[in-house]
Amino acid sequence: MTLTAVPIEIASELSQKALDYITELVEGTYALDDILQFITEYNSDDFINYYVDYVEQGEKVGFDVVDAFLEINNIRDIASTLEVYIGEYESEADFAENYYNDIMDVPDALVIDWAETFHQSLSYDYDYVKGHMKGYVFRHDF
Repeated sequence: MTLTAVPIEIASELSQKALDYITELVEGTYALDDILQFITEYNSDDFINYYVDYVEQGEKVGFDVVDAFLEINNIRDIASTLEVYIGEYESEADFAENYYNDIMDVPDALVIDWAETFHQSLSYDYDYVKGHMKGYVFRHDF
């Protein structure tokens, strides 16, 4: 890859270290468009320090999950995504209901406000990030 593949308006703002790293990654298996999008969304320092972790986590759990994780966490924590990702749920209430049904036999006769249960007893330990169709749940402790 030549540096002419990087649009001049982006290349002019990048350090030589960032440009060299782009070249190295693109000569490997990384897509230039994805790299440029990442740099635009974050910055060249984050690209150098975290891009490979971002891609690795995205390939393991999905880029939509990683992006949701980054909505509530710092890019420095990207390597923890898989470790703290719990799953995909329709809502906070759906997560709360599944959580409690997994740990105990909740009688069907009880009428429970699962959304309020999430907010009162689970939101201290879990984050719910709304996605396009569903949401993603992450543990706080990492």
